[in-house]
Amino acid sequence: MLHLYKNGGDNVDKVEQLASLFEGEFKDIYIMEYIRSLKAYPSDEADDDYYYCTYYDPEYSLMCLGSAQAFGATIDNTSVTLHELEESLVYAGYPVIIRSTSPDVNVYIISNVTGTNTADNDLQGTVEEMAVERSDKIYVLLNGSFYLTQGTISDHNAYLNLLSFASAPERLTFNKGDASIIFDTEASGNETDGPWYSISGQRVDQPTKGVFIKNGKKYLFK
Repeated sequence: MLHLYKNGGDNVDKVEQLASLFEGEFKDIYIMEYIRSLKAYPSDEADDDYYYCTYYDPEYSLMCLGSAQAFGATIDNTSVTLHELEESLVYAGYPVIIRSTSPDVNVYIISNVTGTNTADNDLQGTVEEMAVERSDKIYVLLNGSFYLTQGTISDHNAYLNLLSFASAPERLTFNKGDASIIFDTEASGNETDGPWYSISGQRVDQPTKGVFIKNGKKYLFK
């Protein structure tokens, strides 16, 4: 059982009493500082019905409840692989992508837990507004993909930095959880019957490094 308490008054003492009284029944008890409302935007992928936004808080941890889920993200070639966080608990200082079935997302800012998210993550976060040029190879989330950008990124947002990469494509697409099966480059490429296609829809004889499609499933070759 998860229990959220709004901060203030005697709630700290109340949490300790509850933890003692219901030991073994409460999974976690959190002190909620406030609720932050975020706006998520639909993906431009035809087969994706989710809404997406990013968030970063260097000071407080947070939780996504209900229809929202939190993810870390890693870069591979021209794609981004999402890594779901357990119980969508995001510790302070960990930038995330939030995926929701609704454009209106509430994140619960909590103050009484600290820790480290262990999921792999290449996302970086902004503490204040940040000016960027295209030569910085900074990517921001827009409609379910990351795009190379220039201008200003607002505070409390997450972004990707490809400055160490040789190339900078205009767009980085998502590999979404169960829709992607990951193989090493040494894989034979014959895991299922049927032709291989590149992410752009071009038929190929043998997949190399990157994302390829067979029988409607995405395969990520490292």
